[in-house]
Amino acid sequence: METLRLSRRLTLFVLFLLCGLLIFVAPHFLQNAAQVIAQVCIAVGFLAFAIWARLHEPMSNYFLVVFAFFIAAFVRLLDNLLALSGLASSSSVTGAFLNQIMSTLVIVIPIVLLTKISGPDMGGIYLQRGRLRLGLLIGLGTFLFMVTLTLANPTGASALFSISEDITYGKVLSLMPIVVAFVLLNGFKEELYFRGIFLKKFEPFLGAWPSNIVTAFVFALAHVGVSYTPVLLGFLGFTFLLGLAWGYVMQKTDSIIGSALFHGAMDITIILGIFSYM
Repeated sequence: METLRLSRRLTLFVLFLLCGLLIFVAPHFLQNAAQVIAQVCIAVGFLAFAIWARLHEPMSNYFLVVFAFFIAAFVRLLDNLLALSGLASSSSVTGAFLNQIMSTLVIVIPIVLLTKISGPDMGGIYLQRGRLRLGLLIGLGTFLFMVTLTLANPTGASALFSISEDITYGKVLSLMPIVVAFVLLNGFKEELYFRGIFLKKFEPFLGAWPSNIVTAFVFALAHVGVSYTPVLLGFLGFTFLLGLAWGYVMQKTDSIIGSALFHGAMDITIILGIFSYM
């Protein structure tokens, strides 16, 4: 019996992992119209399977998991359409920040609305206070530490992330307010749709740690196409470990607050590096 239970959990672990890779990684290998068509097919496929699961009793226990995959595929599609639309140019700091605002809205609003439609309350996607003091202690602590570290040595992470050699301390100071706003939006957005919508759906089938590992692995590989690091393999490994840490904080505090702040903190050097060339 125990062997059968373990085999079932392992099968679901692999299946959830493959579904995550299908949504967040596979489209990287396509471009423009082909990418959009693939994302539409993936979203429609998950929606159809979710409806079927809801209507058939033996599969109804999986409805929320499959619907979570649909939500992720749908908002991934919307975000890609926003990027392709060119509503705000990313060639300037202001344009990149406007893109981030629109991307956050395009992702967060549908997730909240679709979650309400599917049944669970906002606690099901960690949009609640949870253990607020612990979350703020971890989140604000890491955020203030990274801001201080970056101001003390703006080019300190240049071995891992690309940072302009010509950047001045005055430019760093002028960029920091918009960098902070940018990473706060990005941290919240990515924690919600890489982890928040999945962890509590996975846990009844996999347990806490395996659920965290699945989301961290998908999150890391979703960065396979980034161009802001000269050491991609090392960066992906580092991102996987950070994903585990952020997932643990989310599970431990039962809230997105701590992990979103922690995530934003670790993005500061990356975004400062990107903005340093603009």
